[in-house]
Amino acid sequence: MTQSAVLSIDDFGAVTQDNHVANASLRNRDALTAALRASAFGDVVTIPAGKTYIMAGGGSCTGKVGVTLSIEGGLVADSDRQAWPADDHGHALHFFTVNSARNFTVTGGGSINGNGMTWWDGFILGEVHSRPRMFIFNDCVDLLFERLLLENAADQHVNFNRCARVEVRFVDIRTDRFKQRQLKTQRAFARARAAGYSWALERRELRELIEDIQHHGEYPGRTFKEWLLDEAVKLLPDALLQPEDLNTDGLDPSGSDFHIHDCSILNDDDSIAVKPMDKASNGPSDCTQNILIENMVLTGFGASIGSVPPSADTNCVRNITFRNISMPKTGKGIYVKSNPSCGKGHDRHGNLVEKTSIIDGITYENVRITDPFWWAIWIGPQQQHEPGSALGDDCALEYPLCKSSCPTQGCTTFSNIAMRNVQIERPMLSPGVILGNASNPMINITFTRVNVDFGGAKYPLRGRFPYGRNYLCHNAQITSAGSSPVPCSSEMVV
Repeated sequence: MTQSAVLSIDDFGAVTQDNHVANASLRNRDALTAALRASAFGDVVTIPAGKTYIMAGGGSCTGKVGVTLSIEGGLVADSDRQAWPADDHGHALHFFTVNSARNFTVTGGGSINGNGMTWWDGFILGEVHSRPRMFIFNDCVDLLFERLLLENAADQHVNFNRCARVEVRFVDIRTDRFKQRQLKTQRAFARARAAGYSWALERRELRELIEDIQHHGEYPGRTFKEWLLDEAVKLLPDALLQPEDLNTDGLDPSGSDFHIHDCSILNDDDSIAVKPMDKASNGPSDCTQNILIENMVLTGFGASIGSVPPSADTNCVRNITFRNISMPKTGKGIYVKSNPSCGKGHDRHGNLVEKTSIIDGITYENVRITDPFWWAIWIGPQQQHEPGSALGDDCALEYPLCKSSCPTQGCTTFSNIAMRNVQIERPMLSPGVILGNASNPMINITFTRVNVDFGGAKYPLRGRFPYGRNYLCHNAQITSAGSSPVPCSSEMVV
């Protein structure tokens, strides 16, 4: 029997950040890659405790079985984005990628800092068009990802693509929201000036309003600003009102049989975004399915499904449960989203067919959403249209402000979406939006004890804009029990 080994990256040439060695970030990447390449079943590859290593992108391992990566110290992404490795097309290489692993564990109690600020700044200034994600897992089976602090990814933090039997637990994901908001505000101001609205920035109260719109979930709640928001959104153009996105998703799973639990995610995009698969995915199934997400604290832009665009091989998300979720001062709360591009496409057999997608069997249970800045509940098209560009089939991010529109997709089937024991407290906007398509209405959308506390006399204007203290519903079969306000009606809403 072969005895298991502990392989330290130090033994493969890694150097800590205090050694000031030339090309240390590439050397450390190569050391980690080499240690994993040398590992065998039962081995543990370690980033030693008490040490911090600067690392470049492009690290990877493939085909490992029964190996543990124990991050006990710290990894810090190289802050020099000009020197960051790129592929042949100029795309930034992701920080670390794991391909086709089985019985693979990432643990250790350490941390990874993605040094995202320099990348966010470059993106806002238009200098960066490709940013590295932190962790990518492709086609992995029997995966455990646990006990780590992940901070400030340049783009998304963790992607699980076409994986099966995955457990994620005790992971803390944080982004510097204050820095992100500074950059978002900077971009919003630049866009406003370019659109000829410098006059608005000269008025302190309007400038502060635009800043607040970038600060998802941190709206101060002062009566004057609430009144100003209520009035100004009726007058200001979308160039001033759109919230910015930096795409710093927390966890993005696709595949089957996930258990994600006891994590905290503080970011400014989807906290969790369950992604689809289709018949051409070559994954564990032809649908992302059987995912339980529970005992989570999520502050960002949604406990999200999708987006789920149509595919010639039918993109699908099915049987997903969010349970025992706290969402303090979030942007969006419950967010189930399709994506445009209906029409014809070639399937995996080469046949020209109509593209379709399915969102089915989604449950949100025991969810508390406090002080949401944007929509507490949104079921419908993804809000993604960029101002200044042709709308096409996209739903405007600022919808329904400034007479914007939000086209729906008849090629996507929404069915069997249940919300139970959901408490929404002091929402800035009306409590929610359910937007189905007339040619393919949503089926069996249920609200059971979904209750909204608008804050009483202390917050007289909360939840009144834009639909009063009610939901907007179109083309959806909705039933309700014990919910206040009652979501639209118990019959088809058109």
